[in-house]
Amino acid sequence: MTGDHAKDAQNDITQAQKEMTQASTEIGKGQFAAGIEHYSNAWKHAEDAITDATQNNH
Repeated sequence: MTGDHAKDAQNDITQAQKEMTQASTEIGKGQFAAGIEHYSNAWKHAEDAITDATQNNH
Protein backbone atom coordinates (compact mmCIF):
# COMPACT_ATOMS: atom_id res chain seq x y z
CA MET A 1 0.00 0.00 0.00
CA THR A 2 1.40 3.37 -0.96
CA GLY A 3 1.30 6.47 1.19
CA ASP A 4 -1.59 7.91 -0.79
CA HIS A 5 -3.61 4.71 -0.45
CA ALA A 6 -2.86 4.57 3.26
CA LYS A 7 -3.98 8.18 3.68
CA ASP A 8 -7.15 7.50 1.69
CA ALA A 9 -7.88 4.39 3.76
CA GLN A 10 -7.39 6.29 7.02
CA ASN A 11 -9.66 9.08 5.80
CA ASP A 12 -12.36 6.55 4.94
CA ILE A 13 -12.04 4.94 8.37
CA THR A 14 -12.35 8.35 10.03
CA GLN A 15 -15.44 9.13 7.95
CA ALA A 16 -16.95 5.74 8.79
CA GLN A 17 -16.44 6.38 12.49
CA LYS A 18 -18.14 9.77 12.20
CA GLU A 19 -21.07 8.20 10.38
CA MET A 20 -21.37 5.54 13.11
CA THR A 21 -21.50 8.27 15.75
CA GLN A 22 -24.13 10.17 13.79
CA ALA A 23 -26.13 6.98 13.34
CA SER A 24 -26.12 6.29 17.05
CA THR A 25 -27.23 9.85 17.78
CA GLU A 26 -30.09 9.65 15.30
CA ILE A 27 -31.24 6.26 16.58
CA GLY A 28 -31.15 7.64 20.13
CA LYS A 29 -33.47 10.45 19.03
CA GLY A 30 -35.87 7.96 17.46
CA GLN A 31 -34.88 8.99 13.93
CA PHE A 32 -34.48 5.45 12.68
CA ALA A 33 -34.44 6.13 8.93
CA ALA A 34 -31.73 8.77 9.34
CA GLY A 35 -29.77 6.40 11.59
CA ILE A 36 -29.95 3.62 9.03
CA GLU A 37 -28.76 6.03 6.33
CA HIS A 38 -25.73 6.92 8.45
CA TYR A 39 -24.99 3.22 9.03
CA SER A 40 -25.18 2.70 5.27
CA ASN A 41 -22.75 5.56 4.70
CA ALA A 42 -20.40 4.10 7.32
CA TRP A 43 -20.50 0.73 5.54
CA LYS A 44 -19.61 2.37 2.22
CA HIS A 45 -16.69 4.22 3.79
CA ALA A 46 -15.46 0.97 5.36
CA GLU A 47 -15.62 -0.78 1.98
CA ASP A 48 -13.72 2.11 0.41
CA ALA A 49 -11.06 1.83 3.12
CA ILE A 50 -10.61 -1.86 2.34
CA THR A 51 -10.29 -1.09 -1.37
CA ASP A 52 -7.75 1.65 -0.69
CA ALA A 53 -5.77 -0.55 1.69
CA THR A 54 -5.52 -3.44 -0.76
CA GLN A 55 -4.53 -1.47 -3.87
CA ASN A 56 -1.01 -1.60 -5.20
CA ASN A 57 0.96 0.35 -7.79
CA HIS A 58 0.63 -2.04 -10.74
